Amino acid sequence: MKTDVLIIGGGLAGLAAAHEVAANGYSAIIADESWSLGGQLRQQTQTIPDMPVPYAGLSGCQLAQTLAERLQYLPVQSLLQHDVIGVYADNSVGVACGGRMEKITPGCIIIATGAAESALPFRGWTLPGIMTIGAAQILMNRERIYPGKKAVVLGSSDMTLEIICQMRKLGIEVVALAEPSAALVATDETILQAFRASGIPVLLHSQPIAATGGSRVEEIILTSGATRRDTRYEVDLVCLDGGRHPVLETISALNCRLAFRKELGGWLPCYSASLETSISGIFVAGQTAGITSQAGVYRTGAIAGLGAVSYLKQNTAENTAEAHSAAKQAHWDGLMTLESARYPARWQARMAHIGI
Repeated sequence: MKTDVLIIGGGLAGLAAAHEVAANGYSAIIADESWSLGGQLRQQTQTIPDMPVPYAGLSGCQLAQTLAERLQYLPVQSLLQHDVIGVYADNSVGVACGGRMEKITPGCIIIATGAAESALPFRGWTLPGIMTIGAAQILMNRERIYPGKKAVVLGSSDMTLEIICQMRKLGIEVVALAEPSAALVATDETILQAFRASGIPVLLHSQPIAATGGSRVEEIILTSGATRRDTRYEVDLVCLDGGRHPVLETISALNCRLAFRKELGGWLPCYSASLETSISGIFVAGQTAGITSQAGVYRTGAIAGLGAVSYLKQNTAENTAEAHSAAKQAHWDGLMTLESARYPARWQARMAHIGI
């Protein structure tokens, strides 16, 4: 099977990249391990802020549907429930679905495999009812399952505070939020205001000591403050926000060079301003290029898609190349406006990372 561009990952970044590729007349295959396109958007019922005008005001679920639908009449093929299993000596990529395997020979590759959540291990943390905050969101918004009735949440990122608001709307009682640092991590003032209005107690300088229970968690013990005072909470749900890090298995299989940037989630591939990695013709997008907001994920997906188009059109006419360059710069400008204002350390790290 041949295609101009193979996009590994069908979330927000992959969908944005596929549109740029296909709208410029090239074929694309999206390979994704899930049963539908959209990635994390599928369980996000909140409005996704800072999106470009055509998508402003849409919830994550609506955005996933809209972005998938706009590919309907373009040369894009989706291989769902397909796992990338390796790269062959002839540079073709193997994908598997059940017991069936296919080889794809692409002109170039965009890796948009997203991010994984980091847990916060402590004594008893494997009890049922203890899960990452993202897992709780999936249960609530996608699977329509209540993860619990009474919760303690550990961590305070923008994503976590948003999910806490969703939990409260469903009637889940959040009895406390524990944050290990001296202040809440979230930076979005709208999200912070909504959280503060909830009146949920915040425990700063707080760490989990242990969780106890039988068939599921029944109690969590936290130590908080300068005096390290221990507090016990009777709960049936504990949500963990240990941060996120780029998923790198495919990047590693393709031998792309890595560098460590703490502000962008840790280890991630080196890339240029076109989001091309150290391997010619392999691009990255979304959280794979560094942890950012959903609007930032969209922007990097579009940049990678345009980068792939430029790679495939290396002998194109000058005016066409200039048009692609202008479109790419517009997305970089949007990403700069977003990250430099809300996540300045992240933006500075990204600028330092380009061209390593």
